[in-house]
Amino acid sequence: MVNKSFGEKRRTLLAVLGRPIFFSRSPELYRAAFRHLKIEADYIRVASTSLEEAWQTIIEAGVNGFNLTSPYKEKILPYLDELDERAQAVAAVNTVLRQGNKFRGYNTDVDGFNFALRAAGVCLGHQRFLVLGAGGASRAVLLALQQAGVNSLWVTNRNEIKGQELAQKFGAAFLPPAEIPRKIASFDLVISCLPRTEYLLPYNQLPAHGRLFEATYNHYSWPPVQGDNNHKNKKNSKKNKNNKNNRNNLSLAAQLPQTKKLQSHSDAHESQQLFGLLSRDEQAERQAELEAIISRQKTDSGCLAAFSQKQELALNPAEFCFGLEWLLGQGIANLRLFTGKEISEQDVAGLRKAIYAPRPNRAKIALIGFMGCGKTSLGRLLAARLNCGFIDTDELIEKHTRKPIATIFAEAGEAAFRQLEASLIPDLLKNSRPMVLSLGGGAVKEERVREALRRSCHVVWVWAPFEASYQRTAGSNRPLLALNNSPSAIEKLWEERQSLYAGCCDLLVSNRDGKLDQAARLIHEEINSSF
Repeated sequence: MVNKSFGEKRRTLLAVLGRPIFFSRSPELYRAAFRHLKIEADYIRVASTSLEEAWQTIIEAGVNGFNLTSPYKEKILPYLDELDERAQAVAAVNTVLRQGNKFRGYNTDVDGFNFALRAAGVCLGHQRFLVLGAGGASRAVLLALQQAGVNSLWVTNRNEIKGQELAQKFGAAFLPPAEIPRKIASFDLVISCLPRTEYLLPYNQLPAHGRLFEATYNHYSWPPVQGDNNHKNKKNSKKNKNNKNNRNNLSLAAQLPQTKKLQSHSDAHESQQLFGLLSRDEQAERQAELEAIISRQKTDSGCLAAFSQKQELALNPAEFCFGLEWLLGQGIANLRLFTGKEISEQDVAGLRKAIYAPRPNRAKIALIGFMGCGKTSLGRLLAARLNCGFIDTDELIEKHTRKPIATIFAEAGEAAFRQLEASLIPDLLKNSRPMVLSLGGGAVKEERVREALRRSCHVVWVWAPFEASYQRTAGSNRPLLALNNSPSAIEKLWEERQSLYAGCCDLLVSNRDGKLDQAARLIHEEINSSF
């Protein structure tokens, strides 16, 4: 169970780390679980440019436990004090618990994969399996299949030496990538543990009885498929470059999830392909197709049999199962570690509903955080990157009242200012225009503000340790410094606010060192990679 020795001053704080990370559905899963189990805890996404940066943030922010996704599952090992047996076996960790001053790593990807197999009704006997990739997720799959006694098991990987070593370790055979087109029809189950931008497989050549399992879920129109020939690839590459330039506009970045065009073809080319954006009309058309297919599937299994719609999508009729069931399975195992509680079948149904719910289509980014964290300066930089408007709510209030914030505090008090703030922000968010907003540090104290933010914005918590925030604001005329004139009183206020920020944020970005350009670029990249 989570040890709260570090964060006992406030609610338990859990997180997920990765790059990118904004796509992650983990917060939806765990927040739904905590509400149902009546557990006082928050779960957030932590954006980072490196694992070193992420580690420093979770240490200083008092994170009690966290999950990891690519590319951090293997890189985390030197940071940990202990590993469970499965983490040692696969040399990869996706869950970490803080126990006092020590960190223990676990691997629940095995649980996630086994759960996804059961949800899909897969029988392991007398079937041939092909695992794509040689990373941490691939090793977890191989361990699960090895423990289940599977004998007909193959591994393929672009780095053939690494793939051969992995196959030998788990008693599997190695299939060279060049052999895939000729052998693919012989496999009953293909498990892809590759990032979404990598291509190894002519998916349309899967047999009708076959199944494709995807470990990833951060793209909606799976699977990626290759172009017809080099001429088309070059043409698409030029088109995609032009489309990429358009992503600076937030109104486009905040539209439906960017999708990859599905084509039918029989030839096989190189082992890796990168894909660009579709036009907005193509996105809407493809999303409508996908939603029509989803509506015809049984939601209790979690498997998207997209390949069965051959005439509609010109794909081979193999069943396709994507990574949300894997996420759900590992989430159930992680909840036992985090809370010590068992999850019932009824609970599982509720969690499944939470992670399958569509991500809200929001056209605004709201920056929240304690005074001195850099929200206003960062907001202006981010708005310039996204080519959209910027509003600082404190500046807007001063313009509206024709009084400085400090004067409003002095004449009417903090409570009156918060009421003014709470009436202005929800009205401001009713505007449908894309924009970046910087909110005052105490704006999230009001529930109606928090609710309006959840409804209308991607909420980014600009985090900085107390010492950095205090040094940046010391000597200024900020009204809260006048009301709380000792560092200990300000630190207490900082501590009280952390749970409010965690409770309504979609993403945490650290501005510990004041590198505003880097923080703006990171938020921009996260938005672009996830929407």
